[in-house]
Amino acid sequence: MLFGQRAKKERLSYTYIQSPLLKFDSNWKYDVKVIQVNKADLIEKRNAFEERQRIYDETFEKELEAYNNSSVAGRVLLKKPVRKIAAPDFMGAILNEEILSNSAIEIQGLERALSDGEINIEIKLEGFSVVSNEKIVDEKKQRMYYKTMYRNPFTVSVITNNKQLVFSKAFGNELREHHFLDRKYELTSRKLDDEWRANKVSLIAGIEDKTIKNDLAMANEVLNDQIGYPQKTVELELYSAAGKKFDFTESENAIDMLKEAFLIRMSNEDSSNEKLNMAVEIWQTELASKDVEDKKARINKKVATGFYLNLAYVNAIQKKHGEAEKNYLEAEKLRTTWTGPEIDAVKRFIKESKERNP
Repeated sequence: MLFGQRAKKERLSYTYIQSPLLKFDSNWKYDVKVIQVNKADLIEKRNAFEERQRIYDETFEKELEAYNNSSVAGRVLLKKPVRKIAAPDFMGAILNEEILSNSAIEIQGLERALSDGEINIEIKLEGFSVVSNEKIVDEKKQRMYYKTMYRNPFTVSVITNNKQLVFSKAFGNELREHHFLDRKYELTSRKLDDEWRANKVSLIAGIEDKTIKNDLAMANEVLNDQIGYPQKTVELELYSAAGKKFDFTESENAIDMLKEAFLIRMSNEDSSNEKLNMAVEIWQTELASKDVEDKKARINKKVATGFYLNLAYVNAIQKKHGEAEKNYLEAEKLRTTWTGPEIDAVKRFIKESKERNP
């Protein structure tokens, strides 16, 4: 359209300290306990394996002694004994709970207690388990591999020092899949089987180790989302305006003010708010002359929608949620196919801001 004005999209990075969903006294400290629920079972399994190997070794030593003490003819009859090795199987790692408790979780913005804190975090690792191992022959892709299905359930809980459970969520009970020894089809099936038998225990142990580390990292993210004050950066789509027939210098200036405000927000919120408010005044002044029915108007439907979205974001950032919702609703009235995703994004932004900053 030759004379139509358009909203000019600007993508700006906004960095801030995210408020927690669960708020505690600012002086409260936290402690962490990582508990391996099946640890006793693993120790029992490990001891049984070692006892079985001890019996094999003891039997071998007795047979070897008898063989060495026998005559040449006797040795022929006895045959030289061979040390028997207990068949290895995946048993699961026995974790150092104390080390994990001290290193796996760090809540940003809160201080860790030297002993018992006012906020008690419990992570219960229910136990890594292999559900199935299956050899897969993919004739279409000319590949062979072993597919392992496994689970690693765990629970994350937050309990206050008066024994009040304020958060608890279970994770990891879904089946997960990993492919081992992905080989070309020309490798014989028997060779793949031999390689799997020789390396199965160490391969699965490696996946267990990686899974536990990843799941503890996820627990750390969940906990920081609930009770921490992590630094976050989001990309916001904001708008100036462009058109050959009219001057939009002020709308460009407003975007420049936003860039400056976002840049200093972490260090000087008051000065940042001053710049944000200056930008708000510009958009409000521009919107006073909007004409959403006239495509050729200086502030037409597209430009007005962009400015309302700007106002919604900036008011939400300043925790003026009532104003932000009004701005969002004005943009919603002007919704088109191309503005739908942007309007939905600002709605989510306002909703999360309200939840974290009521």
